[in-house]
Amino acid sequence: MFDIDSANNNDDIPKANVHYTMVFTAFVSMTLFNELNARKVHGERNVFRGILNNYIFIAIWVGTFIITVSILSTHGNDSKAVVIVDARSTSVR
Repeated sequence: MFDIDSANNNDDIPKANVHYTMVFTAFVSMTLFNELNARKVHGERNVFRGILNNYIFIAIWVGTFIITVSILSTHGNDSKAVVIVDARSTSVR
């Protein structure tokens, strides 16, 4: 997928790490948007109504976003994440 071989079939670990980083980012993004959409049930359409009154929800949502960005930006040996977009040139690697 995305012209990147799986780590199971290839010894080129950095290329596989890019693929895993993309999958992780997509998963967390979908989770964050699902948290927004799951706020209202029973046919209510405006998911943003009353969002600023729910401080616990805001804290969890912002905390999840900040932790995800910190994992992807520090990309240490523990997480094996790869920086995909270079902030200086805004070009995709």
